[in-house]
Amino acid sequence: MNELIVFPTELALRRYQQERALEEGWVDASGHTTFARLRKLCLPYAKLKGKPLSGAKELLLRKQVVEVARGHFVDGGPLGQLSDAALADVLKKLVTELASLPGESARILDWMLSRSDKHKLYQLGILYSVWRATLQQEGFCDALDVNSTILRLLKGNRQNWPPLLRDAKKLTFRSVRWFNPFEESCGVALNQKMKVRIESALPPAHAEAAEDRLGQQIRSEIMGQPWAVWAEDLSDALAVDSPDVLQLADTDRIAFSRSAGAYGEIEDLARRICWYLQTEGSVREFRNSRNPGLTPNVPANRIALVVPNIGTVQDIIPHVFSRFQIPYYFRRGRPVLSSPCVKAFLAWLAFPLHTDRDELIDLIRNPAIRFDNGEEAVEEFLRGKTPPRIDLKSIPYFQGLETCSGNRATEILSERMVEPEDYFNTEALKAVADALEGFGEQQMPLHTLIDLLEELLEEATIRPRDSHEQGVWILNPHDAVGLDFDLVLFAGLNEGEFPGIPQQDALLSDQERRSLWKHLEEQGRRLPKLALPSADVLFEQESVLFLSALGMAHEQLVLSCQAVDQEGNEKGEGEYYRKLWNLAGWCTQDEITLSPYDQWRSQKLGEESVFSNHRNMQQAAEPEDRIAMPGESFLPVVPLPLCRARDEALQAAVQNGQARMPAPQVEQASLPAHPVKQVVEMLKIEAEREAFLETPIDDRSPSKYCGHIGAVKEKVAEWFE
Repeated sequence: MNELIVFPTELALRRYQQERALEEGWVDASGHTTFARLRKLCLPYAKLKGKPLSGAKELLLRKQVVEVARGHFVDGGPLGQLSDAALADVLKKLVTELASLPGESARILDWMLSRSDKHKLYQLGILYSVWRATLQQEGFCDALDVNSTILRLLKGNRQNWPPLLRDAKKLTFRSVRWFNPFEESCGVALNQKMKVRIESALPPAHAEAAEDRLGQQIRSEIMGQPWAVWAEDLSDALAVDSPDVLQLADTDRIAFSRSAGAYGEIEDLARRICWYLQTEGSVREFRNSRNPGLTPNVPANRIALVVPNIGTVQDIIPHVFSRFQIPYYFRRGRPVLSSPCVKAFLAWLAFPLHTDRDELIDLIRNPAIRFDNGEEAVEEFLRGKTPPRIDLKSIPYFQGLETCSGNRATEILSERMVEPEDYFNTEALKAVADALEGFGEQQMPLHTLIDLLEELLEEATIRPRDSHEQGVWILNPHDAVGLDFDLVLFAGLNEGEFPGIPQQDALLSDQERRSLWKHLEEQGRRLPKLALPSADVLFEQESVLFLSALGMAHEQLVLSCQAVDQEGNEKGEGEYYRKLWNLAGWCTQDEITLSPYDQWRSQKLGEESVFSNHRNMQQAAEPEDRIAMPGESFLPVVPLPLCRARDEALQAAVQNGQARMPAPQVEQASLPAHPVKQVVEMLKIEAEREAFLETPIDDRSPSKYCGHIGAVKEKVAEWFE
């Protein structure tokens, strides 16, 4: 084999192979891999001692180590003041950080243990020592053992390497953003045995600057995949903080949006996606005078939506995109914890921790839970004037659950959960059952079992049974590298979300880190900047993530933030959104030019629409005070010409023609005449509803708002007759 190409992600590998196959009619995939695959490939040749840790076993061992280590902390100390859960989290971080430094972990541990027995560093050393001793005693190996043996393999005789790696004449790392300390050590070892080539995910100038700030020992040679010229100009303008670098044609490709709430933001972006797919020809005609060589009819898989945290939209995107009939593809699949059936099971399992009567009634009526004679049980609870808190001793289903094992919880799942009809919920419940079986017969407090189960399933996802890669790709910034799309939309560019607020490493303070650096330097060793990183290094990584994601855009870029959250509280713009707005937004224009999408919206609704009025108001404002165009999520009712889903079209029609009014009139027509009276009336309705439900069924009498279901049923029956 001449060349082995190592891709940053499975996504980048698949997209590269698809493009080669479409261009050449075939592709030789034998020389393509990822670093994760390469690491796994080396394991059988690394002569690893010990059994690998399963996820459940690792959590149980961590819990055991925390209990043992706490007994070694003199007079409590800094770590002794932490809860078991917090101390387990510290141990997890410590194990992860030292695993990336297989050559330095022993020296770092000695440095920690050299402090006084009440010092935080000494306690960290004790905690890690107990972890390592427990592993050895139980016959397991962790990530440090795996990384150490792989590094020894790569530094040793090349003939002992896996054939795929041994027979390659050249190794190319493609679309590299940075190497973590372990990856960097592997790269150095490989470079001593064979020719290694590094291709950066960033343009050369940006790659060099990032490598300097991140202290990378291995440097990239060339850019892995060329960016669009306008995207590179935008990144240059961002680096020098000057709009002069951008051309007029560049700013035409960049759009900004402001939304109300997380759900509203996804809706607003989904509308843009619909318009882009359905009106692509006119969009390109808008730019043809400056770029006549564009190709129309771009499919949905040429669109990417980048969100800072998939977890925040894991329920929103399936709902919105299905309403708008947009095909989509979750790179990592749908999270197990987002399954309604899994949520129902966890709520049932956790009920003994809450014992709220109304919550139990909701669980009994949940269609995902099997409960014989459920309505009779509900009527009994209501008729018997059961207090808000239920006595668990009176309900056999929850007796004896003060402590619970994984096997017992598996039995509860089998007994109580109705078998789902769809693939996702079926596989999600199987994943929960597999996770519970990993805890075995070990008894633990119920709350501990639930916490461990949720932690174990936190990253678990279910891939779709059928591939949907032809839909819009939903990515997080870590996966957004080595890819290219015609349209890239960024969601959630809010302060503290993306870029995230760099958190100072909880393990070592800056002073302790400097002390460790000095200690290692005295021994002739070097600690990489990405090992136990400081806040400025973490922020630099966020910047590289954003730039590499921005570089995926070839034709159009949309930047979105939430102006308010779901409760109406104001949210600030993130640094990237604010900087790009100052570079390519309306504040740089003497005469505001609407984007093609905003032009279309304004034309559909007329000169008196909220969008036209907003443009006129911003034109009159000082350039530095201008704000981007709002999305439809700010409107109380989406005007009929802009509706994309049946439910919102129906809602617009129900407004008796209000949806056809200009948007300001729609908003005024939808506001209550007396907001205070409206709130008082709603409170009266809620109080009456609670009183009605609290009354035993036999004693209930119909009121203005409650108790009319029977009469409605009779009228329906009469109508059928």
